[in-house]
Amino acid sequence: MKENIDTFMSFLESVYNERHTHLLEQGTKRDQVIAFYIVLLSFVITSGTVLRNTIHAHSLLIIYVGLFVIGVICNLVLADLRSWHRQYLDSIRIINWAFAHRSEFTDPLKLKATLESMTQYKGKQKILWPWSTTDNMVFTAFAILTTVPVIFGLAGIDFLSVWMRVAIYISILVKDMFFVFWYLNVKVQQGLGYKTWILNFD
Repeated sequence: MKENIDTFMSFLESVYNERHTHLLEQGTKRDQVIAFYIVLLSFVITSGTVLRNTIHAHSLLIIYVGLFVIGVICNLVLADLRSWHRQYLDSIRIINWAFAHRSEFTDPLKLKATLESMTQYKGKQKILWPWSTTDNMVFTAFAILTTVPVIFGLAGIDFLSVWMRVAIYISILVKDMFFVFWYLNVKVQQGLGYKTWILNFD
């Protein structure tokens, strides 16, 4: 039986190493999404003068609207990555627990059952607020950044007063923040309630 438990622990070690790699990849993908949007936004903004002189104002407004929509989509992608990040991190914590309590188990089947029970849904996730963690603040900063095209788009609408532009921007910003954080909370909650395949021992 000792050989079996040792074999299972070796298997867990390989799973741990693989999940740790995937965890790092999630961070890399997040950075790539953010970098992609920053480059795209920078290109459009720095080309603003040229665009205003070469295309119609309505076409430029459409470009800014499209850029804002792309930003919202990027936010949703970041939320999906955050959900996977949480699943990988929780799996790593469970495997760490297995190594810490290795001496308490001689039967690999009992250890498997214990680990599988730890992957079950444990309750409702606390609400993720924009300021609650560093990751959330990064998410918040990016969400605000994606509304920058709205500012440029409103600036090109001449018949709107300054206060009207400010009011419209604040309204869009609040609604955008509410939507992306609602989606983030939903995805993370789904991730916690999902019996992940990451620690599926069948």
